[in-house]
Amino acid sequence: MKNHKLRFSQLKYYFFKSKEKLMSLEPILYSPVLLLVLCSCVSVNIKPKAPEKSKFYQFAEPGLPFQKIKSDPTDLAFRDPKTGHTIAVISECSESYDPKLDALEEEITSALTDSKLEKSTEMTFNERDGKRSLFSGKMDGIPVLVETLVFKKNSCAYTLTLLGRVKGFQNQQQIFQKFVESFSVE
Repeated sequence: MKNHKLRFSQLKYYFFKSKEKLMSLEPILYSPVLLLVLCSCVSVNIKPKAPEKSKFYQFAEPGLPFQKIKSDPTDLAFRDPKTGHTIAVISECSESYDPKLDALEEEITSALTDSKLEKSTEMTFNERDGKRSLFSGKMDGIPVLVETLVFKKNSCAYTLTLLGRVKGFQNQQQIFQKFVESFSVE
C-alpha cells in the first residue's frame, strides 16, 4: 500500500512541477484540441437559404383583356377571363441556385402530359443568355400551348410564360410579345 502512495505522490509532484512548464506551452498544446472541439460542434444539417422572389424587375401590364390574378408559385400572373390564357412571371433568387435554362423550361413543361417541343431559339435577353421556346401538350386532357422565355441575371432565374388553349393562342402571342419587350431587370 505504501508503494502505491509513493507512486501517487510522485505523480502528483511531477504533475504540479511540470504544470508550470506546461503553462508556457498551454496555447500551443490546447489550440489543436480547441480546433478539434470547435469543428466537431459544427452542424452538418446546414440547409441553403430558400430562393426568394426577385424585387428587381419592371414591366408594363399586358392590359385588357388580361386581368391580374393571384397565383402561387408565380410572382405575378394575368389571365384573360374569356379564354383562360395566362401570362405569368416566376423568379427565384439565391446565391446557391444556378439552374440551367433547360431545367427552368422543364419545371414549366412538367405540368403537361404529352409535352412536345415545337420550336426553340437561344437568344440574348436583358444582356444575358436566354431561351425562348414553344411547347405543345395537354393539361387535364385539353390541348394547350406554352410559350416560355427563360434567362438568368444577377443570381436570379426568370421564367416568363404564356399558357393557354390552342384556339386563340396566336392572338395572345402578340400581347405576350409586348409584355416580354417591356420586361427588364435592373
